[in-house]
Amino acid sequence: MSDWVPQMLKWDSGFKMWQKQLSKDPIEDANYIFFGPLGGGFYVLNNKEDLLVYAPKANDRHGELTMSSVNKYQLRRNPRPTMPEPGEVLARYLVESRGHLLMVVRFVSTEKATVAFDVFKLELKPPSWKKLTLDTLADQTIFLGRGCSFAVEMRKSSQCPPNIYFLDDSVSFSGAGSSTSQAQQVQGPFPCGDTGRCCEQGIVRCPAREPPSDSSPWTWFYLPPYVAFLEWFKTQAIKQLEQVLSKFLRISNVNLIGNCCAKMKHDSAVLI
Repeated sequence: MSDWVPQMLKWDSGFKMWQKQLSKDPIEDANYIFFGPLGGGFYVLNNKEDLLVYAPKANDRHGELTMSSVNKYQLRRNPRPTMPEPGEVLARYLVESRGHLLMVVRFVSTEKATVAFDVFKLELKPPSWKKLTLDTLADQTIFLGRGCSFAVEMRKSSQCPPNIYFLDDSVSFSGAGSSTSQAQQVQGPFPCGDTGRCCEQGIVRCPAREPPSDSSPWTWFYLPPYVAFLEWFKTQAIKQLEQVLSKFLRISNVNLIGNCCAKMKHDSAVLI
């Protein structure tokens, strides 16, 4: 996955130049975030916990998705960990929650069963990952899956304990970071045994585990609330209006300059 490039992307500059901006380290997760703390775009997390943010170029004339810029942020945990981790790191996820960007780290035992999660929040000054306690996530539920993680606000009539639901991602990115093709890296069957919920009581095994899938790993499908969609639509409408006004003003300025020049020529002819 170190050579990961969505095939639908068309780069503004030569591919070789953009290839230098790709993650040289295995990619842990990728997600598109509309209102991210580092701007809207594709957020890519690698196994060193660094972030790459690809900003798409809006309204491309050719109708293709292009990238206008890419920024890399080298991030470290703050404070640095002093205690041994509860297990081997299986995966890292990006989650947008309450206007913040979270990184959720998943640990497994020697038997490759999920045993714990650590949650970190992106801090901008200085750029770092700040560890959170589970109680700070009260009244929301987090659903984890590579490329499809999200957080949902719960009803606030009574305080709800935080819950983290997770899917079986044990083989989703098998071979990530190698030089093999993506077809070789992602192979079935896809198991669904290591699924469950992380809560105050620990790891609870749910939902019901089914036979492995031959076609694809499990994924979450989530339809954003109407308010979030309305906010996105309003932002896009404002951008469109700004571009129309900008184009109109440019045309108006050209016409104004043309009229001024014509008037100057007329006045000069009258004086002569």
